[in-house]
Amino acid sequence: MASSRPVSGYKFSVTCDKLGSAGFAKVSGLESETEVVEYREGSGPLTVQKLRGLESHPIVVLEKGVAGPELISWYKMVSDAASGFSGKPHGQMTSTVEIKLSDREGGSSTTFTLQNAWPCKVTYDDLDATSSDVLVHRLEICHEGIAFN
Repeated sequence: MASSRPVSGYKFSVTCDKLGSAGFAKVSGLESETEVVEYREGSGPLTVQKLRGLESHPIVVLEKGVAGPELISWYKMVSDAASGFSGKPHGQMTSTVEIKLSDREGGSSTTFTLQNAWPCKVTYDDLDATSSDVLVHRLEICHEGIAFN
């Protein structure tokens, strides 16, 4: 029987067939939107029909403290493919990315699946010799669809 208690957003994992499992401190951009197309026939009633249009999915941003070269390797692999350096078509660089949310007991609660995902931007925080903050690394993921399970 499913629990009716709210789930906290702090316990999640990210897996990707190009990266394996990776730890992240924050994930944002888990959205999907369907365009509304308004339509009215001239001989129809004086109401506007609302039809389903194209779906759009914003870029998903994964953030973590800098650790390990896996993220940069995947970004570089996709970048090289786009430039023609790898000899592989871009489609071989895409991946399925799963973000699994867990309940307090560690059981699986919700899974967000990004389809045909690929890294489109890598960003590091500014370097500052006067700060003791952890350097944060952001990987932006473009994708062609998100499934909420």
